[in-house]
Amino acid sequence: MLKARVVFDDFQLVCRMLKEESGKQEYRILWVAALTLCRAVGHVLNKVDGKASSEAKKVIADMFAGWKEGDGNKIFREFIEKERNLVLKQYETGYDDGPLDIYTCENVYDIVDIRGCAMAKGEYFGSQSSVVLQQAIVWWDGQLSEIERCLAETARE
Repeated sequence: MLKARVVFDDFQLVCRMLKEESGKQEYRILWVAALTLCRAVGHVLNKVDGKASSEAKKVIADMFAGWKEGDGNKIFREFIEKERNLVLKQYETGYDDGPLDIYTCENVYDIVDIRGCAMAKGEYFGSQSSVVLQQAIVWWDGQLSEIERCLAETARE
């Protein structure tokens, strides 16, 4: 089993915890943990799993090179890398944690539940933060599954 799968499983757990959190500070801390783990999947894949064998190193390097281009890998470039850098290098988040104003014909309501917060900048502007995290989960699972499939084929040869 890839060591990156262990990191990925932890990432999924933090994302589930995040969905249940309503406190601003707690949400931010879990967001930092989620983004750190999300990006750590790739680092562990490269630095640990890539050293397991020459075949693993080649498969992982080939996959990584593909992540830098193409629409199918936009989540890696435009969210996983950028949001992680924003969090770890500037301690800022890409989501809007302020109240959301809902206007009706007669009233204005502030919704302050952090769980529904939207991305405030970048490629995913306006998307619900939890939805973007779910897209990252699906993307990483697909990438890891493909690497595992390629390594299993190489082992059979």
